[in-house]
Amino acid sequence: PVDLVVIGFDPASSNATLELLRKAGNQNLLIVPAEALTPQRALIAATPTEWGKTVVAFAARLMRHLKWPATLLTAVDNQTRSARDEQLARDFLSGGRRSLALMGLTAETQLADGKPDAAIETELARTPHGLLVLGSPPADADGTAPLGQFASRHLQNHSACALLIVRE
Repeated sequence: PVDLVVIGFDPASSNATLELLRKAGNQNLLIVPAEALTPQRALIAATPTEWGKTVVAFAARLMRHLKWPATLLTAVDNQTRSARDEQLARDFLSGGRRSLALMGLTAETQLADGKPDAAIETELARTPHGLLVLGSPPADADGTAPLGQFASRHLQNHSACALLIVRE
């Protein structure tokens, strides 16, 4: 089985490429825009769940070969936030930092208020990252895998930032 599929992305032919990516199934995808610079830092955006731990672990396995520093980001919606949610998020970030450190990687952590999409956009604007890491749900029964609206928008709006989609 294939662990990672790497594909070039040209925003000019984005609709056809996005459809091809949806049909890629459950493979993890590293999508590199034509204008992408060589990444020097990664933004790992993950939810404080068991699935989020898988996203962090996969990203760390790739990044340990490249020795990139990372920002580990999770967001908690301030409208539905509870003290328990905040503590779970802090524990997740702390554990993620330890996991990355075990691989010899340095990481800063960020607990953001609000919606994940907005938190990711804010962090990308604040600090240049050459790679964004996101988790994605598994493929549908027909083999198509949702990319998600945020991932699709990211590819079209951030031509210098590669995207790693970790599939469930």
